[in-house]
Amino acid sequence: MGSFIGSCLTCHCLGDKWFGQDVDSILAYQTPKIVKIQDRKLGITKNLLMLIIFVYIFIFNIYFKGEHFIESNIEGVARLQWQEPTKRCNPLDIECEANFKSLEQLPYCKSYTGGDPAALIRGCEYQDARELPVTLMGGVLIPTHINRFKQKKTCADGSKSCTRKFSYVDANGALQAGDGEAVAIEDNFIANVEDFTVLIDHSFRTQDGMIAHDDFFMRGYYKKCDKKEQNCTTTPIKCVHEFCKKYGLVDDKESGGAASLLEAADDSSQVASLRASSRRLTGASALRANDAEEEFAKGSAELELKKDIAISISDGDVFSLSTLLSMAGSSMEESWWHKKEGLENIRQRGTAIVIHIEYNNREHWVLFSPKDPPIYTISVTQRPVFMFKQAVVSNETPEGRDLAVNYGIYLEVKQTGVIARFEIVALLITFTAAMALLAASNMMTDALALYVMPNKALYNAAKYDVTEDMVDVPGSKEANAAAAEEKASQEKMS
Repeated sequence: MGSFIGSCLTCHCLGDKWFGQDVDSILAYQTPKIVKIQDRKLGITKNLLMLIIFVYIFIFNIYFKGEHFIESNIEGVARLQWQEPTKRCNPLDIECEANFKSLEQLPYCKSYTGGDPAALIRGCEYQDARELPVTLMGGVLIPTHINRFKQKKTCADGSKSCTRKFSYVDANGALQAGDGEAVAIEDNFIANVEDFTVLIDHSFRTQDGMIAHDDFFMRGYYKKCDKKEQNCTTTPIKCVHEFCKKYGLVDDKESGGAASLLEAADDSSQVASLRASSRRLTGASALRANDAEEEFAKGSAELELKKDIAISISDGDVFSLSTLLSMAGSSMEESWWHKKEGLENIRQRGTAIVIHIEYNNREHWVLFSPKDPPIYTISVTQRPVFMFKQAVVSNETPEGRDLAVNYGIYLEVKQTGVIARFEIVALLITFTAAMALLAASNMMTDALALYVMPNKALYNAAKYDVTEDMVDVPGSKEANAAAAEEKASQEKMS
């Protein structure tokens, strides 16, 4: 028994022949032959190629760019809430007063008494944020110019024929006569519309469902562009609620509260009035929004902001309408010449802008953990729209109805972004690709050595053992026959 085990350990139990073939020949181990060429030029070339590949793959692509992370697109939800300028109060409070400028101070109003009137002037009217916005499919229209008409029902219900169901009438109720466009009963600009503020409350989740965040916990930035200079600058959105520092939403130099906002500013651009009125949940605990309100109000009796309004409160991010236009490199007074209508501007005819929220958690020099929570950047682009209007019917009775044609700023929110996360499988796949490139450095070095470098003949001789041509060598057939006969006789003797 012991001898059998010893025979198997030494592989003698396999025998000497399998199917007439030598077992050692069948189970022979084959290994490449390595030639060590002592030439510093080749060594430097090989090591330099490997270093370049290593730096490109491991340092630049993996460590710097984070190409080894798995990426997933986002699905977002956003809510817009508008507010007129107020005297540092909540419009839902009984005592809250609006902070509209006098029509005598607005250059685009007929009542203006200053010395620098606007190019286009209309009558002006005040509206608040509950009556002004017009909700449309996919976005919101903020009217800046309203034409109002009255229409009389001229086609009775049940009529067998009808040329016009409603006809335009003047202020006295008489049918308007003549051709062309109807004459509006009222033709007014909206006073202080550029100082209306919009709160953007937004959140997202990745399409794979692995990551989800609300804007309350993320650091925000906004991008402002200059059409003339053709450049954009990105600035942090100033966080002013109580939890700014707790969640790392402010830099060390920022206080994160009301004190950081005590700056001299334009009276028409006050957003201190925006007070938190809802509750937010984080895990199992609720963050009371009125706590943020108290912090925001501390020592801020004279709190005013600069003309460009971009702040983050507990409910979301707040921008004035003028700020959104300036982020797109535009303004209410941007004008053009129409060959039929003459001089026109955005306040009169309106335009369309897209508020783009892009989420990102990629950072440089990170191996395992992308930024958590992610950051987001809000930018605004203006579409080539030189008129945006919407007709709204109201006060409809059996006798007639009112018709308002609203020209204004159409806003649409789009949320995009790619969120990365670490997975070991993705890292291994990246490593596999890197190993293939590192192996390619050997092939490139061989190609340079054998076909390019001055000593290529010597390198060829060192790398390859070349036999004689076995077909063309004289007597090769006789030699092969003799070798075969000798091998057969040896096998017979064995």
